[in-house]
Amino acid sequence: MFRKLLGVLGLLWMLAPDRLAHATERWATETPGVPELRSWVVPAIRLEGAMYVLLAWRGGTPYAALKKVFGGVGLFALAYPEQFVGYGTRLAYRNPEECEWKPGVYTLARFVGLVSLLVAIDELRRE
Repeated sequence: MFRKLLGVLGLLWMLAPDRLAHATERWATETPGVPELRSWVVPAIRLEGAMYVLLAWRGGTPYAALKKVFGGVGLFALAYPEQFVGYGTRLAYRNPEECEWKPGVYTLARFVGLVSLLVAIDELRRE
């Protein structure tokens, strides 16, 4: 099931990375449009989506390794959601100090972290 979800999400990221970035920003920030995305972010979203589609389609060892990477990132997001969001903000925006995240963003980061960690644990259990 995770493979199908990863493939669908990857397709969305690949086909509409700019709309995804702007929709997420409108939902998640108190100041949509104020923080300025770095020029490489939208192409990186598209590339990441393509990688997810490829890995979901192929499966095997690279897919299993990706699930473990998700677990490591998920553990960080679960344990330190403010730092996780802050790091991503500094990485993705030219003016990160002008980005004001809504409080629910940290809860969502924690939830996504938990799901990612559970996916990795399931993969380790299968091995």
